[in-house]
Order: sequence, then C-alpha cells, then structure tokens
Amino acid sequence: MAPQNLDRLYAGGRISKVQYIAGKLLKVTPVIPVFNGSMNEEGTVKGKGLEKTMDKVAKIAIAKSKELEAELGVEIALSYIDEFELGLKQILKDNGVTKMTKVELGPEIIAHIGSGS
Repeated sequence: MAPQNLDRLYAGGRISKVQYIAGKLLKVTPVIPVFNGSMNEEGTVKGKGLEKTMDKVAKIAIAKSKELEAELGVEIALSYIDEFELGLKQILKDNGVTKMTKVELGPEIIAHIGSGS
C-alpha cells in the first residue's frame, strides 16, 4: 500500500507528529506491503510522483513473487487509483509476473491508512 498522504496515518496514531510534519515537508510516500496479514513498512518514496511509487511497489511485488516461486501470484490491493493499477500491472508483466489478482481494500484498512492507497 502507498497512501496518497499522511493525514490518516497521523490521525490514527500510526506516525508521530514529527514524522507527519517532516513527511509532508519532504513529500514522502510510505510504502507498506502486507504479507500474510501483517503490515511492515518497506521504505518510503521521496516526492509525490506516481511513477516513483509504482516502481517501488513493483520492485517489492517482483521480489516477493520470485521468493514464493510465483505459484500463488501477486495480489494487488487498491482502493481506487485506476492509473496506478494499470501502470503497476504493466511493470509486473514486463518483469515476468503473470499471475495477478486485484482485491479491494476493506474499510478497516482504508480507515487507518486513507483512501487512495
């Protein structure tokens, strides 16, 4: 997941005020993959560019896909960003990931991370 802004993360107590202010000033997008039901911050993308975020998410998905021998494929969980989905699918296809499943993010996740993840 890659939230469009840090507002919901701060409001939900997921990040501190210092992280929130610094993140907004530096225009940082956190990348938070979910593996086996647990969320782990994988890093951040500096700048608000959609392409940078797509590349970071794709690298994580490709690495995990190779690690799992691509038997299960990759699940892409989005709340609504169509252009992000299309770009991400293309990057994954170009890198040999053929099994992809799109799932909608549940309201519990969106409430804590924010829409547009």
